[in-house]
Amino acid sequence: MKILAPVDFTDVTNSQIRLVKEIALKHKAQVVLFHAVSPPLKALYPETFVGVVNPATLEEIEKELIKTAREKMEGLRDFLSGLDVDLKVEVGDPREKILEIEEKEGIDLVIMGSHSKTLIEKVLVGSTAQKVVRYGTKPVLVVKGKDPNLSGKVLIAYDLSEVSLKALKFGLKLLKPFLPQVYLLHVDQKIELSMVEDLRERLEEDLKKERERHLKEVLSQIQEEGFKGELLLEKGVSPAQVIVDKAKETGADLIVMGSRGLSGLKRVLLGSTSSEVIDRSPIPILIFKEGDR
Repeated sequence: MKILAPVDFTDVTNSQIRLVKEIALKHKAQVVLFHAVSPPLKALYPETFVGVVNPATLEEIEKELIKTAREKMEGLRDFLSGLDVDLKVEVGDPREKILEIEEKEGIDLVIMGSHSKTLIEKVLVGSTAQKVVRYGTKPVLVVKGKDPNLSGKVLIAYDLSEVSLKALKFGLKLLKPFLPQVYLLHVDQKIELSMVEDLRERLEEDLKKERERHLKEVLSQIQEEGFKGELLLEKGVSPAQVIVDKAKETGADLIVMGSRGLSGLKRVLLGSTSSEVIDRSPIPILIFKEGDR
């Protein structure tokens, strides 16, 4: 396994790196520590100063920023002693650089932090984690809140789709060394069927029985892997809100779910459950990504 850990040296970095170490040690994984340095001109001067600032001055600032970042990352590497750790510092937009590295380096899992943002920041900029989940093709573990207890409780959201089944399998494989209590959550959304009332009721009942049979089968497979499992069947208009509410109710330390990778237009029209959960959840979320490939 190869883990990419983009760091920004903020308050969430310590929790992120502790989690990286815990997972990497159990899976004997290689770790790529990455930091993106913002271009000095963008960070320090308005764009209108482009023709005024001496290029040599900018070059010196850039070198100093890279040097400082490398020194901080060496400290993180010391903490990750016993692991194969590669350090990368590049100049540019962190979202673009993370997406480049995850493909170029053959990354299996991205573990990154997420910060609380105001509504205006969300609308105008969004978060780096949101962008990586949206445009990337690799699983992303978004760290937020307190350090998760990987041997504690995990809520796996399962909507019967192929990508949610892949998310479940990936999550179980990742968490196998820790064997947490697993809550398998399915949120039933009402489907409007245009047909005779009597026929509709019979079909809905048949669908319900088949759904419950399948979910019990999946739960049985989870238990066969050595996990303690419990099935949660819920109804709700907003799956994202139900997921967040049930995570709180069960005392979950981690949420696992899939993301279909909707195209831009579909995302605008339908929204994204995974994006909503990242926004609303106070605990870490593992998103198994399957993009439009």
